[in-house]
Amino acid sequence: MTRLRLLLILLASSLLLSGFCMATNNDNEAGTSTRRLPEVPIESLLDRIAPPSADTYIKLLNPIRISGLNKLDRKEYAEVPFNTILDIPIYTTKSDVNKVEQALKDFNYVAIVDPAKNQASKIKYGNMKLVQEHFDFEELNHVLLSQRLHPNVHILVKHLKSQMEPNYPINMPDELSVEELPHANGIPILTHRFDELGYMLGASLTGPKMFYHMRNGHPTVLIQPQAPAHRLVRDLRRIEENSINQALTNYGVYTRQYDQKLASIFWGAPIPLDDEHQSDRMEWTTMLRYPRFGPGVSRDEMKDALQKHGKFRFYNSNNRANSGPIKVKLLNPNGVPGTAMLPTIERLSAGEKATESFYEWATKLRRPG
Repeated sequence: MTRLRLLLILLASSLLLSGFCMATNNDNEAGTSTRRLPEVPIESLLDRIAPPSADTYIKLLNPIRISGLNKLDRKEYAEVPFNTILDIPIYTTKSDVNKVEQALKDFNYVAIVDPAKNQASKIKYGNMKLVQEHFDFEELNHVLLSQRLHPNVHILVKHLKSQMEPNYPINMPDELSVEELPHANGIPILTHRFDELGYMLGASLTGPKMFYHMRNGHPTVLIQPQAPAHRLVRDLRRIEENSINQALTNYGVYTRQYDQKLASIFWGAPIPLDDEHQSDRMEWTTMLRYPRFGPGVSRDEMKDALQKHGKFRFYNSNNRANSGPIKVKLLNPNGVPGTAMLPTIERLSAGEKATESFYEWATKLRRPG
């Protein structure tokens, strides 16, 4: 058991006993009753105790103990935050002293973050001595940002930097597509519901190879896993925050009003116009050839219809308020190949509805949805 842990447990025990004494006095005043210790787990009490300052914490580290440790494989540090600029592990004043000492044995350096003061120190181990050093402003910023990242981000970065081992630092999951997730500025937004490692891997290997990460209780950040170390993570600019809020709001509105797959056409990954079907997108489409879809349609089917025809109709009888039909068409069917499609929604005119009803009656044309 570490010295820090022992001190905290002793303090927690004293708090527990003081609570018992108070309870006993109250029992004596109130008459006979069952006396027992308050049902408060020690771990819960430990969580309430403020962590030591960085200076106090560092004094708990013992260079003699460190010298007697054996080195561990780097895979043991899969989820540990790292300062990717200096390639050193990051811990806090709440961290287990034993783990920090082991890291000093393995890397000779660690960063210790004091969450209460939003500060960090660099600890160097060598020649049976510990030396406390200070980060410059840029390094400090990067350390504090890196320490707040989700453990999956650290696994991801270590994996992408290791080209030789496909399952380093852990057995990696399959890559998951982020095409249908909300995007802002062409970049996928991974909320707490979609920040599992498979989605992070998919976002890192496709499209712009970066993602916005939203976590409850944390500021949203931009993660660029394959960028140089100093660009791995950064805080958002105000314009990015506005774009993300707009994308998430509209994605939710379109999902409720129409369909999640359809919402992804407007607010998911951008769809580039191809060169092959540019002239086809400009042609008039007969009713019999007009793409018509219902709620079961895939994103790929809608992408294909927009690519080849520049439009399609969508029906959703499950949503009475918006059962349609609606017409989804491109504002830029003749746009430069490679630029993103600009889809828009229109309600069918009375004439278009009449024409459709006639074709359904005359040709047995079946209405989807």
